[in-house]
Amino acid sequence: MKSPYFNAKIPFGTIQGGNWDKKDFQKYTLAHYEYKYYKLIHSNDIRNTVFFKSLKNHYIKNIPWEKTIFFKKIYKLIQNNVYFYKNIKNIKTLKKHFKYLDRLYQSIKTKGLKSQKQLKRAPQKEIKVDISRNGKYLIRGGRHRICISKILDIAKIPVVIVARHRKWIKKREYAYKNNLKYHPDFNEFSQ
Repeated sequence: MKSPYFNAKIPFGTIQGGNWDKKDFQKYTLAHYEYKYYKLIHSNDIRNTVFFKSLKNHYIKNIPWEKTIFFKKIYKLIQNNVYFYKNIKNIKTLKKHFKYLDRLYQSIKTKGLKSQKQLKRAPQKEIKVDISRNGKYLIRGGRHRICISKILDIAKIPVVIVARHRKWIKKREYAYKNNLKYHPDFNEFSQ
């Protein structure tokens, strides 16, 4: 079964069973070398990633990008012709990307994190998440905005849900029938 977690083309609102939401399944779905680099930006808690820690060091401790662990690791990968991050293939493009992150950070810091609807953009550009069998959000896209929001202590961020685990749907149905509202995914019940 193809995992919705790694399938970029599944439609919003997909419901799927299976083990795609389990960490071990995600690990073995990727080739070994991909998983090694995958851990630079993915974790059960995004705050534990090299990416998040490097952003935090840059924005909170004013450490230059070139001295952050993430920059150094991506730089080394590029030198070894491994284009893992954003398919960036040279240092000039890498530095340009980090300048983009600085602009994004300043924009979110001064204007807040706007939804794509507020920005009059397509919903496909929104931060994307899946919901596991236990109601845990699995980040599918928008890591830059999520990390910056966490650094800026923004409590609520706009997202679109791409896939929900079939077991989660059963819990949602139970919550709806029993008027329980203990998860943000249940907000539509009160409308």
